[in-house]
Amino acid sequence: MTKHTPGPWVQTPWDSTAIFDAKNLRVPIAQTFPADTCKQEAEANARLVAAAPQLLAALELIIEQDPDGEGQGFIDARAAIKAAK
Repeated sequence: MTKHTPGPWVQTPWDSTAIFDAKNLRVPIAQTFPADTCKQEAEANARLVAAAPQLLAALELIIEQDPDGEGQGFIDARAAIKAAK
């Protein structure tokens, strides 16, 4: 499976619904559109997408530090990591 573009990702200053590679603003990652939603919701969705690499890294660190962790949080963290990879 192909790997994703490494983070960090950022919203662009010229379009708050566009997400780009922070190290190379010529590399687009995604864009959210307000279709049936308001622009503020599209911007919030863009913030969430832009945070994805950082969120994935945080989940991986949690599992790395406690590989035998139990409970719903650990189950959800492992499932999210698997879905992202």
